[in-house]
Amino acid sequence: MIRVRTFLGVIVGLVMVLLIWLMLNWSDIQLLQRTASAYYAKELCTCLFVLEQDESYCHSYTKQYVALDDLKVVNEGSLKRVEAQALGIKRTAVWRGARLGCHLERPQGSQG
Repeated sequence: MIRVRTFLGVIVGLVMVLLIWLMLNWSDIQLLQRTASAYYAKELCTCLFVLEQDESYCHSYTKQYVALDDLKVVNEGSLKRVEAQALGIKRTAVWRGARLGCHLERPQGSQG
């Protein structure tokens, strides 16, 4: 009986430490959510349209631990863009030309 109480006490303590850590680092965790899709869109756009690598190479080059929810590559003449969605956030990178490369578009509804 004492071992069960000790075990439960350790589990409850670990859960409390985890919750406190999450509360202290919540802003950083939210940044990860926005960064994952932006990174994938920008790097895939650069690899495909600036470095002119094939799509299978670029997917393996930009692979990350966070899984993508959706990915769309548009390559129609002068319109070249990559839309990536991860963790519920969608970001778009657009190819601006040979000298300018790829740039992230501002998310809809953002200011500044």
